[in-house]
Amino acid sequence: MNPFTIEVCQADVPTLAKRIYPKNVLQNQCDRLQNTVTNRGLMGELEPTSVAAIQFVNVSHLVTDLWMQDDKLMAEIEILKTPAGKVLENIFDYHKID
Repeated sequence: MNPFTIEVCQADVPTLAKRIYPKNVLQNQCDRLQNTVTNRGLMGELEPTSVAAIQFVNVSHLVTDLWMQDDKLMAEIEILKTPAGKVLENIFDYHKID
């Protein structure tokens, strides 16, 4: 089932949290995070959070690649064998995402 390619964000389009990120901001963050991604240090949670620090108890996936594709920030993720990772895996299975 692993890994998956996902669209993280599209430039200049409101997110679910009603935030709009210009393409240059997404590109700058993508560039800034490359070393963290290479060192397998960029993890994610299922739910958006208002705090910058990841709560390890909620970690569901690891970002293994991050890039800009036109105006979209894309990521390759690996689902982790954590309780939240199992939830994410079940969601993907239910919706038959591969």
